[in-house]
Parts: sequence; structure tokens; C-alpha cells
Amino acid sequence: MCKNTSNPRHFAYHHKNQEQGNPIGLIRLRVNFNDVKGDWFDLYMLQPEEVDGFIEGTGWSLERVKVAEDLANPMFGVILRNSG
Repeated sequence: MCKNTSNPRHFAYHHKNQEQGNPIGLIRLRVNFNDVKGDWFDLYMLQPEEVDGFIEGTGWSLERVKVAEDLANPMFGVILRNSG
């Protein structure tokens, strides 16, 4: 998710999500390849500080956050460990 954005379309999407009671990082999309269209699905693009709360009570724990800050739009990945 791009929380630090200056794109008006991103702001509009964030606002729409908030009005519907959804987190701003929730997006709805589908993949199209050539003439094949996949089903629509929800993708929750969390911020690093949201991961712990999201996985609480699931048996997973946050092991590490890896941030790629050298990109025009910084991105991150997480490593989770299943403690179950």
C-alpha cells in the first residue's frame, strides 16, 4: 500500500475504503492475461506497523521486516514464523 502518496487516485481509494469501514490498504483486483480474466479478489496491503495486530491470535509471529528503501516508492516484505 502506498500510504505516503501524492496521487489523487490513491487518496480517493483510501477515502472510499474508510467510508465503507475498510482499512485503506485493502484493494480489490483481478488478474488479466491475454484473453483470460481471473476472479476478483481482495488484497490487504498492510503497513509494517499493522502486521503484529493482523496476525495476533493466528499462531504466526513476525520474525523480520525487510524494507527496500532504494526504490522510488519504498516497499517491504515480512518473514513470519508459525509457532504452532
